[in-house]
Amino acid sequence: MTLNIWLSKRFTIIFISHFKKNKSLEHTQVETLYLLIALGELGKEYWLDADVLRQYLCIDKDKDSGALSYKGSLNFFAIIVLLFYMRDKKRYSLLRSFLQDHIRMRFNEVSKENIGKSSELVYLLFDILTCPYLDITYKQEMLTLHGVTDPALQEEIINTRKHWFTKWTDFDFGKELDAKHSQEVY
Repeated sequence: MTLNIWLSKRFTIIFISHFKKNKSLEHTQVETLYLLIALGELGKEYWLDADVLRQYLCIDKDKDSGALSYKGSLNFFAIIVLLFYMRDKKRYSLLRSFLQDHIRMRFNEVSKENIGKSSELVYLLFDILTCPYLDITYKQEMLTLHGVTDPALQEEIINTRKHWFTKWTDFDFGKELDAKHSQEVY
């Protein structure tokens, strides 16, 4: 057994143990989400099984149909970190599809008159519009839910920026931590 394989197994055991002990019930633990980001940066040897992620977030899986469900509402940070962690990896396709449905549900829960009044949903919209792991059709659907129905305007909005609040690509976790550490709190 090589050192990398041994380290990979040890890290996976540690993270799985941590996730099981710190299951997210009502509020996602930000510290654990940071662990997911770090884990994602370590490479494919450290990718968690989709069921581990699902169980940590208390997303239920029907034994018969395999359908996923969640009692409650995943917050902005949980959604974005999950999309960032899962990227376009095939092993997470069912969880990614569930997450897209969950985002759609979050937007549909709010009336069209009030959808722009929720800062969390506005941040979520901007970040999913720049997320390279979601297809253009889904992004257009989300804009339609926000009252933007003109295809040309949808395309313009989607292509306005590469990033809003989340740097989806060319992300360097160490560099970002160093930049965060150098900022003054007050």
